[in-house]
Amino acid sequence: CISKSIKRQIKSDMDIEFLVNKNITTLREIEKVHEESMNPKHAAISLDGEPFLYPLLSDFVAEFKKRKMTTFIVSNGTFPEKIESMEHYPSQLYISLPASNEKTYKRICRPMIRNGWKKLMKTMDLISSIPCRTVVRITAVKNLNLKEMFIKEYLEIIKRAKPNFLDIKGFTLQAKALLITQRLKSKESLEYYFPEFSDIKQFAEKISKLSGFPILYENHRSRDVLIGVNWRSNSMEIKD
Repeated sequence: CISKSIKRQIKSDMDIEFLVNKNITTLREIEKVHEESMNPKHAAISLDGEPFLYPLLSDFVAEFKKRKMTTFIVSNGTFPEKIESMEHYPSQLYISLPASNEKTYKRICRPMIRNGWKKLMKTMDLISSIPCRTVVRITAVKNLNLKEMFIKEYLEIIKRAKPNFLDIKGFTLQAKALLITQRLKSKESLEYYFPEFSDIKQFAEKISKLSGFPILYENHRSRDVLIGVNWRSNSMEIKD
């Protein structure tokens, strides 16, 4: 419902756009966001391919640190030797754990490298010695790796790795993930593999109950639950 005073201000489509924008934000807010964007404080080194393929990754992280920026890297964990040899570590390192066993790993990832699972497990053995915050992330696919029968296997890996956190996040239906039914030669629909937040939460609660690891945070919209593993509840400050 538009008030009479507002209607009197509307003479064209441009007036409508102006009034909408006026209610959404202000010029000062736009200027503030622009100022902040010119001085970023955080760098995500993860969004397109495997970052440890980049030979100067350690130096890249060091450059961000010189600029007083925090960094996080997300890796598939298949380059343990490169992770181990880094001179400069990020503020936070995520390692993806797409399965609890080699058979499921090969079915989900269809790796193009040899011994991908063994390399991932070697990375898991390195995690407790890495001098930065560490997170093992289960990218959850319903009816594939998000099954109660796998929980004990996941926990064996997590207890072996001793990361600071375990993150359980539903996979996203985009890019090549849209081809999942073709890759698995499945007759099921995409929705069959797409987990709702309730699926993630239920799985996380079972892990928490069986392990004693506390649930620290959950995000319904992102379909994400964060569990504390090797982390003190009073130590949430990020230290670089």
